[in-house]
Amino acid sequence: MPTEQVKSTTHTNDWTDEEERAVLWKLDTRLVPFLAVLYLLSFLDRANIGNARIAGLEEDANLSSSEFNWIISIFFVGYCTFEIPSNLMLRIVPPAKWISFIMVTWGFVLMGMAFCKSFWSLFFMRLLLGAAEAGLFPGIVYLTGSWWKKEEVATRAALYYGGYF
Repeated sequence: MPTEQVKSTTHTNDWTDEEERAVLWKLDTRLVPFLAVLYLLSFLDRANIGNARIAGLEEDANLSSSEFNWIISIFFVGYCTFEIPSNLMLRIVPPAKWISFIMVTWGFVLMGMAFCKSFWSLFFMRLLLGAAEAGLFPGIVYLTGSWWKKEEVATRAALYYGGYF
């Protein structure tokens, strides 16, 4: 009876440890700083509304303190509402393209916020801003998971997450 050869389903590396380290170094020096800058901008944008208040946003847009609180809070409504649909989009659109789309949308929303002069325009734009930013962090985590091994992802996530300190 002939013996059947069973092909191994495990992946064998066709590269050396030095080549793997070189590729990881390139990823670490090129992708992680970029992701850290994206996350920094996201964090700054989220927190910058307090600086706008100090600079006179309430007076310029004729906002009461409760309206200003609504403008702060509505961001998180958009963020929480659109985080799951954004995660589902990562199954359809490659993460690099999805993050690019998020960043372009985010930029347009921020440019639109410059023209807001009333409560409702700020309310709507902050809601859109939350929707635009909702997919950034999950998209970055998904992107890092596709480039690094699972035991390496946590270190890279700590680097870009802590990049704004």
